[in-house]
Parts: sequence; C-alpha cells; structure tokens
Amino acid sequence: MDLAEFIKRRIKEIPGMSFRKLEILSGVSRSEISYIINKKRKQPNPEILRAIAPHLKVKYEYLLYLGGYLSEESWSLIDAGKPKNGQMAGISAKPESIHHAPGLLSPEEEELLVAFKKIRDKSTRSFLHFFMQLALKAEKN
Repeated sequence: MDLAEFIKRRIKEIPGMSFRKLEILSGVSRSEISYIINKKRKQPNPEILRAIAPHLKVKYEYLLYLGGYLSEESWSLIDAGKPKNGQMAGISAKPESIHHAPGLLSPEEEELLVAFKKIRDKSTRSFLHFFMQLALKAEKN
C-alpha cells in the first residue's frame, strides 16, 4: 500500500474524520492533502507527515516509510515487528517511544535509532538537515 491509499483509507476508517477535519486539526491545507492523495506530491515534506500522523492515529515513522523516507528494514527496526490487538503495523492510538536494550544493536542501528529519536523530538525542527547529514554519512560508508 502506498501513502496516498493509506491516508484515504485511514480517513474513511476513523469515525467523524474527513479531509476538511484533517485540514483543521493538522493545519495542513486541503490542497496539500489532495496533492498527496492524488499522487501529485511524490514525497511530501516530513513536517506535513508529522502534522497529520496523530490525527490519522498512526506513527509518524510509518508515514515516513510510506512516503519513501525510510526503507522497509528501517521501518521494521522502529516498529519492532508485530502489530498489537489485531492492528495494522504502524497504527497506534498514541505514538510510542522507541526503546531498546543497550549493546543489542549494531553501530549503524544505534545511529539510526538516535536519528529517529531526534526526529520524534518536537523541539527538533531541523529534520531535513539532520536527515540529509545522515544520508550523506551513509553514502560515504
């Protein structure tokens, strides 16, 4: 499933949700939401995905994955694999923190985990800059 289909489906699944309500709650314009679901916006700005995620009752990182910012492998590291209570992967009533036991991850996985923790930190507004630095560092390796 791609990002556009997922957003359309979530809007239908959530009682009382509509494109207009998502616009009001998230602060993202209806035209921007329309661009995303009509696939005119191939890779929406991560801040837009951050704004709509809680109102779609989904993890921000899952929208990053569907939006092409995270690989399936990266998403599986975040999601820890198994949906709970019959829910789809990525769906949650409340965003969950990322936890792990020190020493169980490779250095690359540790770096990725630190990156995602920074992404989730609402005070971090330089997501794109940080993400590009991480991508450039990975490219050099």
